[in-house]
Amino acid sequence: MQDGCSKQMYLSIADYHSISMGFINPLEMKNNIFKMAASLLACGLDPEKTTLFQQSRVADHANLMYILGSLQTISRLTRMPQYKDKAAVFKNGNIPVNLQLYPILQAADVLLYKGTHVPVGDDQTQHLLLMRDLAFKFNAILHCDFFPVPVQISARCARLKSLQNSTKKMSKSMGNDRSRILISDIKQIIVEKCVKALSDSQSNITYEPEKRPAVSNLVTLYALATATGLSVENVIDECASLDTKGFKLCLAEKIDAHIAPFREKYEGLLQEPQLIRDILTHGTQRAEKKAQETMAELRELLGFNLSHQAINK
Repeated sequence: MQDGCSKQMYLSIADYHSISMGFINPLEMKNNIFKMAASLLACGLDPEKTTLFQQSRVADHANLMYILGSLQTISRLTRMPQYKDKAAVFKNGNIPVNLQLYPILQAADVLLYKGTHVPVGDDQTQHLLLMRDLAFKFNAILHCDFFPVPVQISARCARLKSLQNSTKKMSKSMGNDRSRILISDIKQIIVEKCVKALSDSQSNITYEPEKRPAVSNLVTLYALATATGLSVENVIDECASLDTKGFKLCLAEKIDAHIAPFREKYEGLLQEPQLIRDILTHGTQRAEKKAQETMAELRELLGFNLSHQAINK
């Protein structure tokens, strides 16, 4: 995507978002930031084409979130599907405020840089619609075209589901480590995760997302892991003679071969923490400059800037 874009792209490591449900161990937070940066760089992110930065180090993300919050209602935020799912974790009703504000901060993450196109999965469509609504409202109230209304860029491939729950997406936010494949996973771990992945009582391999969601998810993963980019129909033909166990072992081989070069780059980058710090610092400086420009214009529009207007007596 970065190679086909003529404009500067921005990508933040969303450490503010990571505490929306509560604080995490500070050492774990630092490690997560380093690992996320290393993962993105290992997968081909070019810091000259894509500004990679740490969200919490650009204060205007929070500033813009507060301003945008004036344009949204609590009732709509409460109805957001992701909020409902995550709020259910708090059985006693003590839900953190930031969990409800998550989509407002997400909107600020994009609008702060006057983003025009946002790559999101289907599960984030509602958040993007809210973001678009905020841009429309702001522009309408102030009679301007200050914020571009972001357009969704949908993924070209099927969204991968958890290896342990085919109704949920594959995500690091899922508590079970066996639910996902990581770029850092060595072959032995990949084999273990694939062998223990959820399937069903049938031994043959078919692609029927409605009837056999767990097996169909593994077929999708197999197709994505092949160097030639097989279709799911090709996967079924290729694996017609395999039972579920054999298919899972073959899947593990495909995944390991696919991520091995990225894993090698990732491990090498983790041995150069200063390089990662430098990339994030440089990216943060670039992001902060753009953010400050946006906020200066916005403060003028809202009347917060007193330097250009005399006080009426």
